[in-house]
Amino acid sequence: MAEREFVPIVSVSSSISKDNRLDSVVSSSVVGTVGMKLPTGGEFSLNILQPMKIPWTRGTNTGNGNVSMSFRQPLLRGAGFKINREFQDRARRNEDANILQLRNMLMGTVSRVTVSCRSFLLSQQSFAISKASLKRAEVFLKNKKVC
Repeated sequence: MAEREFVPIVSVSSSISKDNRLDSVVSSSVVGTVGMKLPTGGEFSLNILQPMKIPWTRGTNTGNGNVSMSFRQPLLRGAGFKINREFQDRARRNEDANILQLRNMLMGTVSRVTVSCRSFLLSQQSFAISKASLKRAEVFLKNKKVC
């Protein structure tokens, strides 16, 4: 999410207006905007406004388009890059910490499952040995009673 901070933002909008007087004139305009935040702390924007005449109306063309470009750079005495990228760096460090925590949790879970599985197998072997011992004891007692 933090990586998207310096991606250009593009927007296009249009508007239509109608004058409700006797000579109903309809005008329209299209506005395009491109804005981008720079890693140095500056902001760049480009705005394009194009008024248009709608063909079925009696008005004249509303004029030429307007293009404006602006750049704003705060005075940060060379620290703009560090300050502006701090959010991304912090997000990366948090992501690395989360990945490490997840890895440790998974390793702990796998270790506990492995120990439980070994314990289960040892219990099965102990049960089999106890069962065999019980059968031998029964056979021994049967032989003792017969004698």
